[in-house]
Amino acid sequence: MDFLKKNLWLVGLIAVLSIWGLFASGLIDTPPGLRFGLIDNGVVLLGMYLGVDLDGWLAARLGREANPLMAAVCGATCSNMLSDGVAAYMDSAMAGMEIGIILGCLIPILLIGLCEKVRSLKK
Repeated sequence: MDFLKKNLWLVGLIAVLSIWGLFASGLIDTPPGLRFGLIDNGVVLLGMYLGVDLDGWLAARLGREANPLMAAVCGATCSNMLSDGVAAYMDSAMAGMEIGIILGCLIPILLIGLCEKVRSLKK
């Protein structure tokens, strides 16, 4: 178990490469939506990490206190909207759904300010 904890990145890499190899070799048919899922979660993951880093950088430049939670929420939701739109455009299984998906992602983003206001009132 200790090996797994220390080398989780390696286990993940081996799993991804194994699955990729099965698809690339033709042993398993690529399921519809696979491209969408890869782009969607890949961009969200990057957005979450970049959102937290961007918050610290902006806070230092503006002389304000960093809010890593807000940065992660904004980074994840905005990158999710972007990744969903791009992934839907690039995946033929999602043809014609791009605008609806983007709008569906935008509505909760517009509620972030309200959620933060309610959260601050509870403190």
